[in-house]
Amino acid sequence: MPDVRGAHDGQPRERRLDAVSAFLRQNWLVIVTAAIALGGYIATLQTLTNQVAEIKTGVDEQGEDIAALKVEQARQVEATSDIKEIRATAEETARNVAALCQATGANCR
Repeated sequence: MPDVRGAHDGQPRERRLDAVSAFLRQNWLVIVTAAIALGGYIATLQTLTNQVAEIKTGVDEQGEDIAALKVEQARQVEATSDIKEIRATAEETARNVAALCQATGANCR
C-alpha cells in the first residue's frame, strides 16, 4: 500500500517534494526575478504612501491656515463695525456740540 500521509494529489509526500524541488531548480531565475519585482513594487508603494501622507499633511496645514484666516477676517469685520460705530458716535457728538454752541451763542470753533 502506498504512503498517502499528506498526499493531496494521490502522490506520496516525497514525490511531491521532489517535484517542488525540481520546479525550483528549473525556475530559480524566474522566482528571483519575481521576488525582485515584488520588492520594487513594495518599495514603490511605500514611496507613494509617504507622498500621500505628505500631501495629506499639507492639506491639513492649509486647512488650519484657512481657519486662521477666517478667524482673522471675522476680527477685521468686527473691528470695521466698531470703527463705524465710533465714527457715528463722533459725528453725533460733533452735532450735539455744534447745537449746544449755537444755542448758547458760544464761540466753539
